[in-house]
Amino acid sequence: MICPYKKQMIMKGLAILRRFIFTLFTVLVGVNLWGQSSLSGAGTSGNPYIIASEADWNYFADKVNTGEAGYATAYYRLTADITVTTMVGTPEHPFSGTFNGRQEGVYNAYTLTFNCGTSFDDATNEEIVAPFRYTNGATIRSLILRGAIHTVAGKEAGLIGVNTRTSTNTTVEYIINYMNLYCYEILWNEEGGGYAYDGSGISFSYCSYEGTIVASNYHGGFCGKADGNTEFTRCLFDPEGGYYWAENFVYDAQGATINYDGPNPAI
Repeated sequence: MICPYKKQMIMKGLAILRRFIFTLFTVLVGVNLWGQSSLSGAGTSGNPYIIASEADWNYFADKVNTGEAGYATAYYRLTADITVTTMVGTPEHPFSGTFNGRQEGVYNAYTLTFNCGTSFDDATNEEIVAPFRYTNGATIRSLILRGAIHTVAGKEAGLIGVNTRTSTNTTVEYIINYMNLYCYEILWNEEGGGYAYDGSGISFSYCSYEGTIVASNYHGGFCGKADGNTEFTRCLFDPEGGYYWAENFVYDAQGATINYDGPNPAI
């Protein structure tokens, strides 16, 4: 039989333990798996969500990829040079919002560096690898892209994996892309591109690709494949080097429009 004093001490100990568990649960509920509890801003055009660190990017990716209401269609502004490895967008929850990397009040852009693997030894075998893995009707503008993707599966891209266009084109504009692509796919028959693996329904304007593509003849400077809704306006394919057999902007064009002069020659 437990004496009253020991019983009292046990009850106090249990009460302290309960309070500790409740506090821990409250903290875990308020913080997602990336250790981030929220983003600065409101996700609107006038007050976009701020992406200033890898933790911010990971939080952004988690919210979009899990389908949490409002995040896939919100406005975001990059306010620092960041390096990331997490992809944004899924087939069920593509990114459809606006992502802007322009520095406030000036014409400079921040750098988004995306890395996947470092060599053939740790190259990914996952298909469709890109910072924005799936998009639909998104706007991505004013960025400098850097980093490298090493893959044995192919279907890699420097910005967008697949654009799942339903009604409105995704807009990609004012981007300088130095991303390097290394595809070690054995049969050398998988497509990839400096900007998009499947660029169907993407409108590119005032963008350049100046990285390195080490891959098969199925890769394009901008897109692996496209369709009649894909548009290129005043874009530059000027790769730093590499082995490729690219049809300039896109390997499998399928009726894509390439406008070298732009809609208004006076611009």
